[in-house]
Parts: sequence; C-alpha cells; structure tokens
Amino acid sequence: MIRRIILENYMSHARTVIEPAAGLTVLIGPNNCGKSAVVSALETLARDTRGDFMVRHGEKLCSVTVETDDGHTITWKRKKNTASYEIDGREVHRVTPNDLHQHLKLPLVTSDRNSDDFEIHFGEQKSPIFLLNGPESQTATFFSASSDAGRLLEIQDRHREKIRDRKRDRAACLKEIARLEDQASRLESLADANVELAKLETEHEALLREAQALATLEATVAKLEAFGRLIVERRDKSETFRDLSLPPELHATAEMQRLINEIESCAGKASRAGEEIAASEKLEHPPELIDERELKSAIGKIMAARIALAKPMQTAKALVVLHDPPAMIDPAALDATCNAIATARAVHERAVRHTKDATNALHKAEQEIREWIEANPSCPICGGVVTTEALLEGRHAHA
Repeated sequence: MIRRIILENYMSHARTVIEPAAGLTVLIGPNNCGKSAVVSALETLARDTRGDFMVRHGEKLCSVTVETDDGHTITWKRKKNTASYEIDGREVHRVTPNDLHQHLKLPLVTSDRNSDDFEIHFGEQKSPIFLLNGPESQTATFFSASSDAGRLLEIQDRHREKIRDRKRDRAACLKEIARLEDQASRLESLADANVELAKLETEHEALLREAQALATLEATVAKLEAFGRLIVERRDKSETFRDLSLPPELHATAEMQRLINEIESCAGKASRAGEEIAASEKLEHPPELIDERELKSAIGKIMAARIALAKPMQTAKALVVLHDPPAMIDPAALDATCNAIATARAVHERAVRHTKDATNALHKAEQEIREWIEANPSCPICGGVVTTEALLEGRHAHA
C-alpha cells in the first residue's frame, strides 16, 4: 500500500508531498491546481510514460517518488529525453525494472486469449466507465483471465473476512456492554456505603487537622525549651558580671584628638618637606648672571635700525608693484616727467639723508638717556625705578 507520494517539478507541482489515507483519498480544489497531475504522476511511475510533457516549465529534471507501507522507496526521474528508476537505492536506466510491481502493486491485467492488457488502476478522465462501454467480448475476456479472476475472488474473500471480523467485534462489544451494565446494577445497592465513606472522609479530615495542631504544639514546645535554655544562659552571665566593679570614668578626649590631628598634619608636612629636600639636593647650582647692559644696548640699536629701515622697505615694496610707464608719443611730456622724477628722487635722497641724520640723532639721544639712567637709576621726581625700555617707550609713570 502506498504510504507517501512526492512530486518534484512534475507539471504544476514544484514540490508536493501527499500521504494517502487508509481506504480512500480525495483531492479537491479549483481547476488547473494539479489534481489530475497527481494521478498522472502515479501512472507515469507505474507505466514509464513516454515524452517530456510532465516536466515543469523552466526545469530540466522532474521526479515522482512513492514510499510503501512495507518499507520500499520507488523513484522515477526524467532528465531531457532519458528516464530512469531507482528502487531502494538501486538505479535502473532506460528499461522498466522487473520487480517494479512487486513493490508498487499496480500492474496491468493480462489475458491469455487477447494480446490487449487491461488497465484497472487508472481511468481516463473523459471515459471513466470501465468495460461497460466496450464490446462484450472484451468484458468476457477480462473476466475469463484466470489470474485476474483469482485475484478478484481473493478480493471477495478478503471482503467477507473483513465483514466477519467486524461482526465478531460487534458481538464482543455487545457482550462487554452487557457485562458492564450487570456490574452497574450490582453497584446500585452500595448507596449506604457512600454514606459511610462520607463519614470516614469527615473523620479523616478531622484527624488531619488534629495532627497539624499537634505539629504546631510540638514546634511551640521546642521554642519554649530553647527560650528556657537561653534564660538559664543569660542568668549565669548576669551572676558572673555581678562581681565586676564599675568601669573608670572617661575624661574628655576632644583636646587629645586635636593634638593627634596636629601631630599627624605636622608629620605629613615633614614628610613632604623631606621629599622636597631630597629632590632639591640633586639639582645643580644656577649659573652666574652676567652684565646685561651691553645686550640691552645692542637690542636697542637693532630696534632703532628696524624702525629706520621700515619706511624705505615700504617704499621699495610700493615701487615693485608699479607697471612700466607707457610709451609717450610726445617726448616733451616724457622729458617733463623724467625731470619731475629726478627732482623727486633728489627730494627723496635729501629726505633719506635727513632721516639718517635724525636716526643718528635718535641713537645718540637714546645713548645719552641710557647713560643718564645708568647714572640715575631712580626717578628724580617720584623716586621710582627707571628702566631704559619704559622710558624710551613712554611707559614710565610717576608713582
């Protein structure tokens, strides 16, 4: 008997697993959902149907697998134009296996008188009537087939056996029902026993409550005994403490605590001072300072030189970005311009000479101021300290 059917890429089925029920399996559903494809798959497996119409569109391989109740697995495969079988792991190519229907049990019915075989397992959808729509000779040939008639008689005998078994089961069930009804009628006289049982259950519940109360009393007694032992122990301790004298009166400890805090603070400071001394011992002595007056004088000269050079550098920078003069058509105008430039250059040279003279005078004045400050380090007006930088930059203010 077939236990499971597995279709892969067969017609409309990408992968379908069907487990037939015992006796009858009904497939229902709308049109074109694949009901007939299941029957076609079984017929293909049993008859090795030719062609590749059953291969699902877009796929290269389809297969039908049947698992039987007695543990056999039968698979039919089609790849391109080649079909093959696999029975319990054994592969058979290009031919139908001889033992296919020993496991599948879906063979054609053969007749000794006629070369035509009868299909009793699969019916066509458009002509479902079997034998009745054919000639009488075909019907007679089918029933005259000795092997098939014996199989039909075997089916009839099996049906009769099933009927006898079901009747036997029915008689056994009726007998069991009668026995149970007899036992029930005998138990109806036990109504008084129910009353006694209720009394016994009430007494049992009362005994359970008393047992629980007894357990509570035992726990209470155990606690009382523990308290008694604790009282005796405390009494012994109190008698021991009775002979002791009172502790001495304690003095005020605030002043002592303050002194302890001061000592701890001093100890911490002493520790840090010791660490600082130990660290400073490793340092070298600072170098001796030299007279910085010459350095200050040199710095003053450099600053003055920078101021003196600032204006010529600005002038040169402005002249760099000037474009070449355009070609003049009238040379008279050019001559006048050149004369004007020469005059301006002469004026510039005179200005440079005056600037140089002023710079020299400024340096001389600064030198005299420095010499005066060296001779008079204190301000004669306010008595404050006078420095060369503060006096030259105008930052000195009388205190």
